[in-house]
Amino acid sequence: MWQPAPHIDFVEVAPKRLIAYQDSLTFGIRYTDNQGDVGENSAEAKNCFVQDLRNETLYPFRIPQLKADSLRGGVQGRLSITLPMIPCLTEADSETVRFCIWIQDRKGNRSNKVMSEEVVVRK
Repeated sequence: MWQPAPHIDFVEVAPKRLIAYQDSLTFGIRYTDNQGDVGENSAEAKNCFVQDLRNETLYPFRIPQLKADSLRGGVQGRLSITLPMIPCLTEADSETVRFCIWIQDRKGNRSNKVMSEEVVVRK
């Protein structure tokens, strides 16, 4: 069934264990967009979102435009999203965290939301 909103699938998160404030975290997602309008050339645009489910912190990113407006058809592929560092939010030696991810096309259509696997953040 044809849908105007993009669709994403969670692929992976790495590493599964990291040190707070030092290690980066990378998410892999697959995307499909029937309208082909995922991505934006404006550097100020934010169209990919990663939310830390411990405290609802939202990390916005920009996906560059994936296809020229003049070309017809959809797009599909894989994206990597990297958070440069993850904080520790409690006094515990380690915390377990999951992230929620979604994207938005140029018309404002939001994709489904996907959840990451658990990640352990150590002090």
